[in-house]
Amino acid sequence: MSSDIAGARYPEQALDNALAAQIQFSAVQLAEIDAIGRIITDNLDNSQIMWNW
Repeated sequence: MSSDIAGARYPEQALDNALAAQIQFSAVQLAEIDAIGRIITDNLDNSQIMWNW
């Protein structure tokens, strides 16, 4: 088995990464994850200086 999944150095790591795809999040958990990300992204503006580098 080759470890073609990014970040995997060994076949076992690739298998663990693939198995992680089976994780199911509830709507509440997804909303919490989204809220955490928005702490950063909601404070970003659309300034071209910020995004065109």
